[in-house]
Amino acid sequence: VAKDVEIENVRAEAAAVKAALDSAETKAQKELEAARAEAEAARGEIEKAREEVPPTAAAEKEEALAAKDAEIERVRSEAEAVKVDLDAAKTKAEALESELNEAKEGTSDRVSELEEQLSEKEEEADEAKSKLEETEKQLQAAKDDLARAEEIEERMLAKEEELGTAKAKAADALEKETEAKENARSELIEAKETLLAKEEELAASRSEKEELESKLVEAENAATEAVSSVAAAVASAANAAAASDAATKAESASGQLLMAESRIKSLESELDKSRADLTSLQEEFQSKLHTMEQSKSKSSLREEELRSELDEAKKELDEELSVGMTKQEGLETELEEAQGRVMELEKELEVQAKEMEEKMETLKRGKEEEMEAARKALAEEAEKAKVESVAAAAAATEAAVKAKEGMVDASALKEAQEKAEAAATEAIAKLAEMTEKSANAEKAASESKEKADELTSELKETAQKAEAAAREAEKAAIESSEATAALTKKHDEALKTAEESSRKLTEKVEGLEAAVNEQKSAKAALEKEKEELANEARRYERQLSLAQHESEEGTSKALKDIEDKYECCIADMREELSEAREGIESTKKELDEMTAEKAEGDDRTKKVEEAKRKADELSGTLEAEKSALEAKVGGLESKLTATEGASSVAKTEMDETLKKVNEELKAYEEGKAGLDAKLKEAEAKASEAAGARDEALVSLNAATAEREGLTSKLEGTETEFKAKNAELETRAREAEERGLAAAKKAERERDDLKLKLDKTEKELRDRIALGEIKGSGGADAAAGPAAKKARAAKAAEAQDVTASDELDLDLTGKKKENVSCFAAFCGCGK
Repeated sequence: VAKDVEIENVRAEAAAVKAALDSAETKAQKELEAARAEAEAARGEIEKAREEVPPTAAAEKEEALAAKDAEIERVRSEAEAVKVDLDAAKTKAEALESELNEAKEGTSDRVSELEEQLSEKEEEADEAKSKLEETEKQLQAAKDDLARAEEIEERMLAKEEELGTAKAKAADALEKETEAKENARSELIEAKETLLAKEEELAASRSEKEELESKLVEAENAATEAVSSVAAAVASAANAAAASDAATKAESASGQLLMAESRIKSLESELDKSRADLTSLQEEFQSKLHTMEQSKSKSSLREEELRSELDEAKKELDEELSVGMTKQEGLETELEEAQGRVMELEKELEVQAKEMEEKMETLKRGKEEEMEAARKALAEEAEKAKVESVAAAAAATEAAVKAKEGMVDASALKEAQEKAEAAATEAIAKLAEMTEKSANAEKAASESKEKADELTSELKETAQKAEAAAREAEKAAIESSEATAALTKKHDEALKTAEESSRKLTEKVEGLEAAVNEQKSAKAALEKEKEELANEARRYERQLSLAQHESEEGTSKALKDIEDKYECCIADMREELSEAREGIESTKKELDEMTAEKAEGDDRTKKVEEAKRKADELSGTLEAEKSALEAKVGGLESKLTATEGASSVAKTEMDETLKKVNEELKAYEEGKAGLDAKLKEAEAKASEAAGARDEALVSLNAATAEREGLTSKLEGTETEFKAKNAELETRAREAEERGLAAAKKAERERDDLKLKLDKTEKELRDRIALGEIKGSGGADAAAGPAAKKARAAKAAEAQDVTASDELDLDLTGKKKENVSCFAAFCGCGK
């Protein structure tokens, strides 16, 4: 009864664990859906906040660093959780060791089996510890490889659509798996209902058997009454014999009575021996049954422990998978933000490049316009200077002619020539100086243009570097997306493996529960049969004692009657003895008929047992074998009641039955060993799933490290671009300021030169108008060197004009067409 209560408690605990598993699975699914909804809502809020106020690079970097720190802390907490699980595994190993110490009182095979299990658990604990150390080393290595995570993260962006499709497929697979679980549960419920119906049929057959047994008891009671009547008839016959033939039959009757007593005693001894054999057989069978129940309860407890461990491993895998999904969603969000920043940087680069190009074009056009204006002004000034020089030369020639004609004296003519030469020389010097300044201005403008071109090329190079960085980021995003897809696939495979292991273990546990139920029903049937055997034994003892008592009373009464009526009742006793013999024969016939009826009742009992066996076959093979065992026990009972000498045969049959029971126990142990092997296989698969989870965590940490490295690289590129942009702007401003200063300086010098030329021209005209230049007779002689000087001045002027023609070069370096020489007496023909 205590074992039955313990089995019921174990079954209730198994049902509670199963219900808790279902509720935990449902709760985990709901939490996963809620986490996904929260992630989507957070993503929407982030997008909205990004549209309203774009985050700065520093804030993004701080957020990324904070996220990485939080992730590292989560990994550490997971490592602590693994350590806690290791301590729990060690505690369970200690519990198994204590259980092993308790089980050492049993058989040696069970002790060796428990020792092997304990060693396996210790090896698993050592492996878990080594895996934990490897995980810590990998975590440390992942911290060193954080620079590669950004590239993988950027690669993930290119396959976000594929990841979404994979998630949808995973969700569909999860729904299908849930539907399959529901179908399996419904089939299990139907199987349980069928089993209940079979149990009802078995109860009906047992009630029919009880009715037949009650009828058999009634028949046995009738037989007992017949035996008592026979005993009474024997007593009356003895009285008649004592009355009729006391003298001749007294000794023979007493001898027969002694023989009857000895026969009764031998029958009692044989019955006691058979009863003792039956009791020993029952005790041996009960001890084996108790041992089997104890082994079964221990195996059930062990199976429940293994199942709870597998459930915990599955729960941990689900939690880690949910954490991995959360991390993946966080990485996707961060990747989207990084992509947005890259796009913003690209847009800013394009805008700044366009602005720089526009500035350079504007500066170039301004410089070209200024140079064109300066070139035109210089040409005008040169032309004006040439006209004035020609006018001065003409005035000198005219003065020389007038001097020949005697209009002026030689000294005045000489003074006028000297002044004209000095003015021409000064004008030529000024023109050369102005030409040199114009060339310097042109050179400064060309330098400014070269610097502007250099800045433009540097800007283009920076833009190309930014584009290359963007391409590298896109390539890294593709690789990261592939890594994430592989990680998701590993997670899905680990989840499927855990679910398959859980399903197989559930089926095995349900099969064990069915076997336990069958064994319980078989035990109840054996208990009932044992009680019936005890009742039959007590009934036979009562009948034997009653027969013995009646025999003793009849013997004493017969002796007394023989002593009292020895001489007067011999003839009557003979007649009555003959009648009594006839009555005895009839009674024997009736007893034989009753025995036949009892045999028929036994046959009906056998038929009932056969029906019970068939009904038990419907509920399982073990139940059928137990029913067959009950039928054999019933046959042993019938043989014991029918013939007193069949105890050895019954013992032989009981030995065979116990042998078969031992074989069944051995088969049960072998099946249990196979189940333990399968459970170990399931644990190995769970450990493989945990290893896949560790690899996924390592890949995730590497992806995170690469993502941080890419973020720092993008920040460095952005800083470098800003520095280059600032340098380019500074150099452009400096070039613009230098060009403006050179233009202003040239303009001032041109104005000064123009003023001096105007002043010189005015002075010459005033002196000519006043007649200060006068000639004499020696005018030709004086005019000779003056003419030579004028020609030399005109040649120098022609060289200056040729030099000034170099100012008419366009920006391509080609000389402008249709340029005329303004030197009137140079003879160059231009």
